[in-house]
Amino acid sequence: SSYGTQTVSYKLSSASSFSTVDSSLVRKTSNGYRVDIPGLKGNTAYTIKVGDTTFTATPKAFLREGYAFVNGKTTGGYESDGTVASGTKILYVTNSTKDSITCDVTKSGKTATYTGLGNIMNARQSAKSTDKLIVRFIGTVGKPSGVDSNSLMNIKTNSNVTFEGIGSDALLSGWGINVRGSSNVEIRNLGFKDFPDDSVSIQVDNDHVWVHNCDFLIGANGGGDKSKGDGSCDIKDDSTYVTISFNHFHNTGKSSLCGMKSETAGVGFVTYHHNWFDASGSRHPRVRTYTVHVYNNYFDHVYSAGLAATTGSSIFVENNYFEDVNIPMLTASQGHSIK
Repeated sequence: SSYGTQTVSYKLSSASSFSTVDSSLVRKTSNGYRVDIPGLKGNTAYTIKVGDTTFTATPKAFLREGYAFVNGKTTGGYESDGTVASGTKILYVTNSTKDSITCDVTKSGKTATYTGLGNIMNARQSAKSTDKLIVRFIGTVGKPSGVDSNSLMNIKTNSNVTFEGIGSDALLSGWGINVRGSSNVEIRNLGFKDFPDDSVSIQVDNDHVWVHNCDFLIGANGGGDKSKGDGSCDIKDDSTYVTISFNHFHNTGKSSLCGMKSETAGVGFVTYHHNWFDASGSRHPRVRTYTVHVYNNYFDHVYSAGLAATTGSSIFVENNYFEDVNIPMLTASQGHSIK
């Protein structure tokens, strides 16, 4: 527990000098103190110093593969080696600071300071900002000001953004994220619960989006077929080059819709790999018009249907494990969803 008063620093084991960890990353927990250090290079040895105690650690690299990494990049505010990109702005958001944090945003050559996560993201939307941004959520964060009528925070018409949770307890409670008209967006290490609409909605004209290492819990009861919320992670109209990986869907109802409104809308390319569909309902994914690769996923006691192919879709399914799944794959009898 005495570590809470100490400085935590780190360096590449081959380097001569240390860098100090941001104070927001050192937290008191029920078991003492905890430090998280995101932004380290994967599969590379680091020396960590906590007060006078020094030890070596080698972080694992994220598995960066699938359509999100084709014809472009999906690293958000990070580099492809896992380190923070040069010039990236980093915001730390807790439940108590969600509406008081500040950030400079440049619009039409003029820079102004905006307060609150909602105002910051709205300003970036207006500016069509491409400035690199990492938003780090700590602990349980309730609905901030500035979400839309569906309780979604917009990452809209701006690029090079990472929304990430810190540690093992980062949770967005009662709201979700909407990505629209944006490029190079990463959403990682977050939990979502009690969302009234979608938890992650990748809507309309996006490219290179990566959602990974997240926990999707049950949404708010919207009645009928939305008794567990609406979409956990939906990918829609003219969104392409997307990877959904290493996520855990906990008893979700509609896990992942994936598709266009019509056959003339275009073709999207999406990869699902290493996800755990855990006693969930349907849409794992449910696809229309898209080209989708689904591999190395675990379908565990899925009670309605696993994968579903509808109008004009193409799904390549390989190397998945289906355990006690009602209908592993479905290509017919889907009512209004198929001609």
